[in-house]
Amino acid sequence: MTKVPAQLWPLLTVVVLGAIGLAKWTKVDRRRVSAIWAFATAAVLTGAVSMLPALDPPQARVAAEVSRAFCEIAAIQFASLLLMQVILRRFALPRIASDLFAGLGYLLVLLNLLARLGVNVTGLIATSAVFTAVIGFGLQDLLGNLAGGLSLQVERSIRQGDWIKTDLGVGQVRMVRIRHTAIETPDGDTILIPNSMLTRQPVTVIGRLPGETPSTPHHRKLIAFSVEYRHSPARVIEVVEEALSSSPIEGMSDQPAPRCVIVDYRPQDVLYGVLVWLTRPGIEIVDTSVVRTRIYYALTRSGIPLTPIPQAIHLEDGGGTGYARLDDERAGRQALARIPIFQSLTADENRAVWSMLERLRFAPGEYILHEGDDGDSLYILERGQVKVTLANGGAPRELAMLHPGQFFGEMSLLTGERRSANVIAVDEVECHRLKKSDFKKVLDRRHELAEEISLVLAARQAGLEDARRSIAEESLAASNTHDRDLLARIRRFFGLTGSASAKS
Repeated sequence: MTKVPAQLWPLLTVVVLGAIGLAKWTKVDRRRVSAIWAFATAAVLTGAVSMLPALDPPQARVAAEVSRAFCEIAAIQFASLLLMQVILRRFALPRIASDLFAGLGYLLVLLNLLARLGVNVTGLIATSAVFTAVIGFGLQDLLGNLAGGLSLQVERSIRQGDWIKTDLGVGQVRMVRIRHTAIETPDGDTILIPNSMLTRQPVTVIGRLPGETPSTPHHRKLIAFSVEYRHSPARVIEVVEEALSSSPIEGMSDQPAPRCVIVDYRPQDVLYGVLVWLTRPGIEIVDTSVVRTRIYYALTRSGIPLTPIPQAIHLEDGGGTGYARLDDERAGRQALARIPIFQSLTADENRAVWSMLERLRFAPGEYILHEGDDGDSLYILERGQVKVTLANGGAPRELAMLHPGQFFGEMSLLTGERRSANVIAVDEVECHRLKKSDFKKVLDRRHELAEEISLVLAARQAGLEDARRSIAEESLAASNTHDRDLLARIRRFFGLTGSASAKS
């Protein structure tokens, strides 16, 4: 009875233990390790079959030779892993090199197996033209894919981690194998593209900026919008670029910065476009929607609406609209009276302040105020929610969530201080803005308002200082600013001189 050579069992033991060690202590391909275990198990099973007494000697010999071949394949897989992914790891050899090494080893094992079983391999290949033709036709696609894979790896035109666009879809390259290249789409699907197809058809490799890794693609997109001729192009470009640069947008890179340009002059309007760099291929429609939303809100706040539909007719019920506006004004003045710094206003002063307010709308995620920026206006929240965050040189930390009826930015309005926190729209926000130039008209008429307002501001400022000390995680000297000091700053900012008595 033919038996498996005894020296193969120690080799098989070393291979299995080595595979376990590679899987546990290194970052090798786990599927290759699983294949080693499978081949080792097959070698043991076929070796056990070869020793069954019921088998004829020729059958036992075939089983023993097959067991030996499985053992050799497991050894080749282990050698491929050890050489390519451990010893030569620093050279970052492509995955296809390991596949070729293993494939060549499989071929040698097959030829050796046939030779040991008595097959004249050399004569078979040399004398059988029909056999050679059949093998050639059978391996035509495989050889084409192999040549394509080698071409991709040698030229490094497509690398692991690249984002590519083909006729089959958009995805990130996960691996380049002998027969195919696997890409993962944004939907989580995996597309296996034959290498020969990638070398024959156009493939778009989505751009990488200098110094960027393949996993951070930057695809430039032109997003168009139109505005009427009566608005200054310089102003439109300034508003759009500032809106897109001042508030982060998920899926849009801040570098290179967004750039607004004039695309064309049309009979009814001017066609503009903004060039942005998007970083999430495959779901660009989502990110461009956010960009368009920001553009809409920014232009609307600046009094530059997008071009309306020509000849649109708006029908309104004049009486109903009038009552609605009256109700809105009454509700707004009541909300204004509930704000602490305005509670001491008379009815006439309340009405005057309400008439000075400017209504603004902000998109979800848009920054209304930036910490450290100059400012001279106060905001009253009418609809939606905003969150107040404070970075203070570190990671942003949420301080509060403000709801309709609350206000922010009062220190900049009354003392001219820089913005002390970020205020970010959580959802669609409508708010009223009161500027220093308008509120000064009220203070000029009654100077003692400054003193009453300073009392409220002192308490509110103390709370912000406590939050700043907590974020910095260090003990800062407590503010000893007195109410009179704050009052003096308000008077200096508004240029209020003389006594605090009311002016007639």
